[in-house]
Amino acid sequence: MDANVGRTVVRPSVVQRRYWLGLLAFFTAMLVVGIAMSLDAGSFAASKRAALGPALAFAGAFVVVYALPWILGRTVLSGDGISTTGALLIRRSCRWSELKKIETRQRSDHSGSITRVVVRRAHGRPIQLAAPWTGQIAVLRDPDFQAKLVQIIDYYTSVAGLAN
Repeated sequence: MDANVGRTVVRPSVVQRRYWLGLLAFFTAMLVVGIAMSLDAGSFAASKRAALGPALAFAGAFVVVYALPWILGRTVLSGDGISTTGALLIRRSCRWSELKKIETRQRSDHSGSITRVVVRRAHGRPIQLAAPWTGQIAVLRDPDFQAKLVQIIDYYTSVAGLAN
């Protein structure tokens, strides 16, 4: 690692993290209620609630696991390369010398679109960065997305310039 280049961490915006934390809190409560309903099967009415319990618990657990990368996801830029922690908190990294291109990818569905940053490597699969990302809906929009993208590209060009 070059001593002239510091380490930079890029994270989702505060508004994005608060949105996902709110969802996480709601679905964690749903998970707990679902488990409680599953355990309380003493009477006939309780047994009807108990049938709904596992469904609530499963849905709550699914969203809790799904929300974690959106809240805790980050991208670390260092003199050695770029690394990201995202889906299921798995860390992926790429050395700057392996990097071919930095681009954005937009994915659309029924609830709008999400734009993510993707690092293309000379060999191997591309890496989708956990942060930054931005969405079409106001609570998912990162007002600093373009600045963060420029920061990543500038960091890469400064490190590539030091290597030459």
